Amino acid sequence: QRWNDAWNHFERALDAAPDYVRPLLGEAQVLEKTGRGAEAEGVYQRALRADPWSPDVHLNYGVWLAVQGGKEEARSMCEQGLRLAPGDRRFQRNLQRLRARM
Repeated sequence: QRWNDAWNHFERALDAAPDYVRPLLGEAQVLEKTGRGAEAEGVYQRALRADPWSPDVHLNYGVWLAVQGGKEEARSMCEQGLRLAPGDRRFQRNLQRLRARM
């Protein structure tokens, strides 16, 4: 029920602003948590198209890619995010972890 409530909340927000990144990321996370990974990827891609300059999109999508086993894609996403937000330690940590696993 909690995931349904969250989904409905994000859907209402997207009805008002279809390209608003925050509810798109929320929807993607709900899809992840409910085992709908392929749909989550589509929403992450939609968020990236909506705001390709958003560090949060790069961070969340990069983490998702890494969990799915797409380490090269995740590394690329984190590097792009770091260029958008130089000095952001979240990207630096994720890149270190990815490089250690490659």
